[in-house]
Amino acid sequence: MESWFHDLPNVEIRPTPIPSTGMLKKLLIASRYWHSTLAKESFDVFEGFHLPFYSCPGSKNILTVHDIRSVQSEGFFFSRMVSRFVLRRSIRNADVLVTVSEAMKEQIFPYSHQTPIRVIPNGLHLDADRRQPSAAEKLTFLSKYSLPDHFILAVGHFEPRKNYLNLIKSLSYLHSNDQKHHLMIVGNDGGELGQVRFCIKSLGLAKSVTIASRLTDEELCCAYSLCDLFVFPSIYEGFGIPVLEAMSMGCPMALSNLPVFHEITEGRSTYFSPLDPTDIASGILRALSSNELIKSNVNYGYSRVLDFSYQRIARLYEALYGSHSTA
Repeated sequence: MESWFHDLPNVEIRPTPIPSTGMLKKLLIASRYWHSTLAKESFDVFEGFHLPFYSCPGSKNILTVHDIRSVQSEGFFFSRMVSRFVLRRSIRNADVLVTVSEAMKEQIFPYSHQTPIRVIPNGLHLDADRRQPSAAEKLTFLSKYSLPDHFILAVGHFEPRKNYLNLIKSLSYLHSNDQKHHLMIVGNDGGELGQVRFCIKSLGLAKSVTIASRLTDEELCCAYSLCDLFVFPSIYEGFGIPVLEAMSMGCPMALSNLPVFHEITEGRSTYFSPLDPTDIASGILRALSSNELIKSNVNYGYSRVLDFSYQRIARLYEALYGSHSTA
């Protein structure tokens, strides 16, 4: 972030001692840090993106929530109860709540008390994200990762909600029906990479699945621009930035049948049940079933992604901050 804002004199970067993992330790350190820090500060607007959220006296307080998976499905019962308590208290500390999709707004509403909720989606810097790699960059990428000319792409960290085990099972189903697709999964380990590798090996798909981590932005652009199809099999998402990335790079898509994916694509993509490997396989085949469908999917994506430009998102935030200024 310092590299993004290094030439802006009105931006100050302050690291905090708050850890990103470990619920109880995070709560304890965050409480001590924010109560001490905010007592000394004065802001027109104070916005937080992480829980717990503490209000700043004399400021208009805005809390942004991207998802509430820790409340709904992740972890043990005690962890979910603590997460719900923290979420409710954090929302009550906010004057306005921002979330990234109408689907998330519906999920958050039962916890919102009387705090108003605004939807401001995630976005892309389209001038940068739409840069098509050169032919030489593409060849280098294919060679580096030993990829065939045709492959299916999935992007996201290796964690249970990304649902890669069912995706790999769907690939096995396709292979057993003489549909020999190659799969590339791009993401860092979020705790499930070992299980994913074991599943690949046990199904005899070691030569048909490529796993890649820590790609550069240029390499990720190559992956999107070269793949035959982008597949997003998640069972839970608050938004889904890879969907925007895929649309901006001209990828046809097959997506989980999640409300947020229907929202982002306005119901105009190809969808499947994420918990049924055979339906994931069917969705992949449907998305690739005709050149006309592929072209329609790609053209729609190019048009739709304009609604998520950083310029538009900036205007939404400008309106939000203006309506909550102290002036």
